[in-house]
Amino acid sequence: GETKSYSESQLTNELAVIDTTDPQFDEVVAIPTALLEKSAPIQHPRLPFRLQPKVSYPNAGLHMRSEAPNAPPSGADQGFGPRLIVQPLRITYKPDERNTPAALVELAGADGPLGTWLVSTLLEEPQTVTFQGRNWALVLRAKRYYRPFTLSLLKVTHDKYPGTEIPKNFSSRVRLRADDGRVDREVLIYMNNPLRYGGLTFYQYQMDAASHTSALQVVRNPSWRLPYVACVLMGAGLVIQFGIHLFGFVRKRRPTPA
Repeated sequence: GETKSYSESQLTNELAVIDTTDPQFDEVVAIPTALLEKSAPIQHPRLPFRLQPKVSYPNAGLHMRSEAPNAPPSGADQGFGPRLIVQPLRITYKPDERNTPAALVELAGADGPLGTWLVSTLLEEPQTVTFQGRNWALVLRAKRYYRPFTLSLLKVTHDKYPGTEIPKNFSSRVRLRADDGRVDREVLIYMNNPLRYGGLTFYQYQMDAASHTSALQVVRNPSWRLPYVACVLMGAGLVIQFGIHLFGFVRKRRPTPA
């Protein structure tokens, strides 16, 4: 029954700095990882502190320091970092593998540094910091694209061929609700039957019936109108061609005056 109003990128990540002080809503400042790679100070008007990227890892693994006590320190002195070690990895370009970037980021206020945090896409739980009476959270995550509608997962179905583990069919029944209230309906998404809405196409991508989870692949096709335009043009061309031949045929059939 999870509901989401955003999709996530498989290639691009962002550092989310979240103001969690108000219990009613969160205010998020998303910083692209490309800025972390430049190592230049980052100052945003909505943040009371400055971010100074110190080290950026395009792909890195994390291990507990207790497993390798003699390993060099991670470089972080706040959050989860002091208990972890960073293992730089080669960037992967395989379609079935994902890079897990990490970075060391120092926060600094007007009176000096607040500490250094290790952020990584492997750390799903946000790291917290309190500054000037407000609570903040840091998390490196996949870049999010927020939509003016929500999708709620109602049911997942995973059918297999009898006596085998070969998938026969898997589908997701979702509820589509637009923010303006104009759309509120249930949709069944399965193989070769995607959901098309708002210029996006949602395909059934992955399925885990045991945990009742489903993953949808979101595709934006800016030229989705072209096939319809092509059909209209082809139809208009056929009508014009038929009209030309009909006009010529009628002219030939007219009796000539004596």
